[in-house]
Amino acid sequence: MKDYSICPTITAEDLKDFQKQIDQVEAFAPRIHVDLMDGSFAPTKSPSIDLISIPHNLRVDYHLMLEDPKPYLDSLISLKPNLVIFHIESNLDFPKILSKLKTNNIPSGIAVLPSTEIDSEKIKIISNFDHLLIFGGSLGYQGGQIDLTNVSKIKKIRNILPNIEIGWDGGINDINIKSLFKQGVRVFNVGSFIQFSRNPEEQYQKLNNLLEEVE
Repeated sequence: MKDYSICPTITAEDLKDFQKQIDQVEAFAPRIHVDLMDGSFAPTKSPSIDLISIPHNLRVDYHLMLEDPKPYLDSLISLKPNLVIFHIESNLDFPKILSKLKTNNIPSGIAVLPSTEIDSEKIKIISNFDHLLIFGGSLGYQGGQIDLTNVSKIKKIRNILPNIEIGWDGGINDINIKSLFKQGVRVFNVGSFIQFSRNPEEQYQKLNNLLEEVE
């Protein structure tokens, strides 16, 4: 059984583009990564969570690029997500949020921006989550350049929390995906390399083939 996931990213500012991105990947990607943005924490704003529609056969990780995710929590829980990812930089009472998710059997993740250092206080917070998302791209956009200086965070976390699932978001392509895997990334959230291509399925399979070579 594969121990990694390639998750096409859905990053859209209107419903038409949101649906287009879903349509491009739903036939071949069992797990996707949906960005929810508020126009404040992230510079772009996504359609309202109450308006979006996602096929039931997809496992969905929701990445909350939100200053205050609390008002969205009940709507998210009703969607039965595969994973809900918060930002360590957002305004949250993490113990209370985690308790609500665990009560509903929903795994939780925490994302870290490139400028955020992982110190002892941050590690205490991260240790309560199932998943760590290392962000190495442009918040709220597809097509940014990868920031590989953040790779050092992976080793640091792996040494302290060896069982946490680690994801990467930002600039993944066929040149760097093997290196990220070898560093310890197991969830690859891929935006423009898939969504902006002429053949999204072919690009998805190309990444999958590269990871199979290094497993």
